[in-house]
Amino acid sequence: MFEKPLFSKVSSKGQIVIPAPLRDEMSIQQGSVLHFQRLSNNTFVIRVMGDGESVALRPTTGIHVKIPAIGLKKTF
Repeated sequence: MFEKPLFSKVSSKGQIVIPAPLRDEMSIQQGSVLHFQRLSNNTFVIRVMGDGESVALRPTTGIHVKIPAIGLKKTF
């Protein structure tokens, strides 16, 4: 776990840098797929997806279901 809070500033292109300690701990590398899920107005969860894994939200129920990934691969 991290000793101090981690921060990242959004660029003019809407990009952020994931701090190196977080990338290292979560094994996030070039080509990793991240899933963003909003929990409230200003809180969200970022999930690092496994190889060949995808998550979809059923629009009518709000229940997350796994669906096969098409064309999503980690590249190292």
